[in-house]
Amino acid sequence: MSEPREYFEEISEDCEERNIVITDVDFENDSSYGMQKVNWYAEELHKFYSEDKDNSGLTHGIYYYDDLIEFNICEVEWYKTEEERDKNFKNNEQYVKEKYGRSND
Repeated sequence: MSEPREYFEEISEDCEERNIVITDVDFENDSSYGMQKVNWYAEELHKFYSEDKDNSGLTHGIYYYDDLIEFNICEVEWYKTEEERDKNFKNNEQYVKEKYGRSND
């Protein structure tokens, strides 16, 4: 287990560079969780998929991370509009904590 301050400094600088919002940090287990606004084309996913190059019009997304050291994406949500994505992004901090963060047991 690393020191809490060192651990947080390690993840926060990288997250800031990548525009990832840190939603929870569990210092006891060196775990961290976050989310990031993404765009289908900026991620160049249209180049990866041979069919459905525009993801059926769902081009505005949110990546959810369950490890901000390795930047492990554990879930992705896609939306038709930026406004719809941004609305969900704004209120998802608690969702991430409940689904991937520490339990309250």
